[in-house]
Amino acid sequence: MATCLLVAAVLAAAVIAARAQPEQPLPPDREVLVRLLTGEQVLGVLIESNEQHMVLRVGSIRTMIDMKDVERVEILPTFEDRYRELRDAIADSDTPSILRLAEWLIQKNRPDLAMAEVDRVLGRDPRNFAASKLRRQIVAQIELRNAGRRPGPRPPVAQPPDDPYADFPLLNESQINIIKVFEIDSRDPPKLQISRATIQKMMERYAGDPLIPATHEGRQAMFRRSPEEILDIMFRLRARELYGEVKVLGHPESMSRFKADVHRPWLLTRCATDRCHGGTGAGGLRLYNRRGKTNTDAAVYTNFLILNRFRTKDGQALIDVEDAARSPLLQLSLPRQHSVFPHPEVLDEETGRDLFRPAFRSSKDRRYQQAIAWIQSLYRPRVEYPVGPIGPDAAGPASPADTPPTPAEEPGTDPPGQSNSGGGG
Repeated sequence: MATCLLVAAVLAAAVIAARAQPEQPLPPDREVLVRLLTGEQVLGVLIESNEQHMVLRVGSIRTMIDMKDVERVEILPTFEDRYRELRDAIADSDTPSILRLAEWLIQKNRPDLAMAEVDRVLGRDPRNFAASKLRRQIVAQIELRNAGRRPGPRPPVAQPPDDPYADFPLLNESQINIIKVFEIDSRDPPKLQISRATIQKMMERYAGDPLIPATHEGRQAMFRRSPEEILDIMFRLRARELYGEVKVLGHPESMSRFKADVHRPWLLTRCATDRCHGGTGAGGLRLYNRRGKTNTDAAVYTNFLILNRFRTKDGQALIDVEDAARSPLLQLSLPRQHSVFPHPEVLDEETGRDLFRPAFRSSKDRRYQQAIAWIQSLYRPRVEYPVGPIGPDAAGPASPADTPPTPAEEPGTDPPGQSNSGGGG
């Protein structure tokens, strides 16, 4: 626990140091956390900034934020600084923390540095089983990466002609699972699976915490607890690095509502058509709507994440969990005369005809009310899912969960499943 607190303190010090120089120009290509006057937070990579506005890359979306709406900007540490500070904070004798650091380095695709940390443990304890096992995994990862770099002819990948979704990466199974974990409502969770090895890992990493039994009998009893009880303990421990090891077999309520009441009935048919946000001319917001693939989990969760991360030109989120009815996503889908945020004209290049067709007749529309119920079921306060860039502008497939070895929740927030708002999980 002492090491965890020390690591958190080092990261906090790096952020505070960045805050202490607000008069200096903001460096581009650095990850920043922008805190808005409304209380919202936007995490992204800074592209450019001036006295009037700043532009961030949030996932795959370029997001412009007016500087008058900004409370402060936190420049987050670079990977190199973060690694160096984490490493310096861990004593050579603190084997569990060193191995957690190595696992984090593997997630960051730096097996070379992970190998050095594992060898640091084996140099002191050559018979350490956990370190030896992790070293074998790192060797396998390095060999796999090197195999992918070996020159040789590759058969061409055939793509359907004029396929607008050929370059549209979707979330993979593990990334979908992470979103499910964050959206779980602990009062009504879907079916879960948590392995004995994960429970053992949780008890070892958080030994000394009051939630972890101190006696042998108590620890053995942990293995007999239900997956729902184990997940609740995991949430209370804020053991984010273990969330990916929880297998969610069904869908949380919020995602079931999104799929049944939003995605299928009107989002795809009204918003994600070829001439709107489903085509190559969709502008900043583009959704996945490939024929025959629209109802897969990959399509549903990818579109959900795109909506969740998208910001309007003035930096406003499409989904407003505090006032669902005023969410731009819903207001932009109303007839213009009934909308707080009227949808702009979508003119046909040939005829000049306005192609916009509202998804709802009015705010009393049954589907509009269902959409409000979906937003109200989302986990609150909203969090940034630890999933990499997505959408057609991403450089490649979304990366694995990007979680540091000793994560800390933002002050004043509840862990997933513990939201005091009564919604989502």
